[in-house]
Amino acid sequence: MTTLRMSSVSHALNWCKVKHDTEVYGLFAALISQEALAAVDCAKKRQGLVPDLHIIEGQGLTVQGLAELKFIGSCPTYYPEDPSKSRMTQFQPVVKRAAALQAEYENKARKVEGPDGRVTARLKSYGRIKGLVVGAYGEFSPQLHKLVREAVVKLIGKDLKDDVPGASIALSIVRRRLGVNAVRGQANLICEGVRWCGPAGAEAYANRKVAKGSQMYARESAQAAWRRLIDGDGSESKQIQKAGLNARH
Repeated sequence: MTTLRMSSVSHALNWCKVKHDTEVYGLFAALISQEALAAVDCAKKRQGLVPDLHIIEGQGLTVQGLAELKFIGSCPTYYPEDPSKSRMTQFQPVVKRAAALQAEYENKARKVEGPDGRVTARLKSYGRIKGLVVGAYGEFSPQLHKLVREAVVKLIGKDLKDDVPGASIALSIVRRRLGVNAVRGQANLICEGVRWCGPAGAEAYANRKVAKGSQMYARESAQAAWRRLIDGDGSESKQIQKAGLNARH
């Protein structure tokens, strides 16, 4: 389901001709010793070292670098009251979730960090993690709104304030595509949760997490080994271009 959510963002960026990578496996793994990587035995921790999105720098966008796509449900952590009856703004829950991402990445980097500090240095070289968060009621985080506008500006080649014919239509198309997928994703999130209800639900969910973690670990290990084979430090972009194997979207 996460892949389907990510694909909707990726399709929108492709339509706007924004260069990006999705599910950036092995970005940090090549800098981590095998012992440290094996010690991170929780699938969720490993996943935390795999950014959802890398928006390639140098395209004229301010929303660039590493980004994380998150969906939050209507839980007390983010929605302590009924939003329709409280004083909270529509952005507060998504802003709260987005603000926590940088610390989460830094904590995970420190847990597998070596004495040379290369993992943290690599993480900081991309700037702050961009939080692309969708709330329980389909609201977008400010960074996601900004990315949508900047992507459309790149598509049309002019600022939206210049009253370019068709610009508002392009903006509404991207917003509608992402909005529909956001609401659909929240519905799927609720339906997915129903599957794990009942006496056997906890055991089935635990088995699913173990299987998913094993698959993800195997994939990330293969990606890290490939990056070491290319140039030893994980920065393989130029090597890919030379080989004619550039897989960027």
